[in-house]
Amino acid sequence: MSKVATALNPRILVFKDWPQEVVNVVCKELDKNTFRNWKELAGVLHFTVDMVETIEQKDNKTSQVLQSWNMTSLTPPTLEDLINALRKDPLERRDIIREIEQCLKQVE
Repeated sequence: MSKVATALNPRILVFKDWPQEVVNVVCKELDKNTFRNWKELAGVLHFTVDMVETIEQKDNKTSQVLQSWNMTSLTPPTLEDLINALRKDPLERRDIIREIEQCLKQVE
């Protein structure tokens, strides 16, 4: 396995090292005002109602969720943690997971 492939391993790739393309894809898709959006991600990540209400007043809501998750987690969230969250009911956003996988292949 190359150094780049190792560095892009979702199991060890912590939030601060996620490729910007991945963050852009996640934010673009979850910021849409549709069902299974940033609010569902916040719920899967166990955000409080107060946290969600605070984020609701801001721009770039998914980015706010990701940053808050990173700041409040005991250990830095990995890309695998995000992928697992995107798989969970009621979010179930396999479309975004496929896009993340495509981004990682392009960066390798």
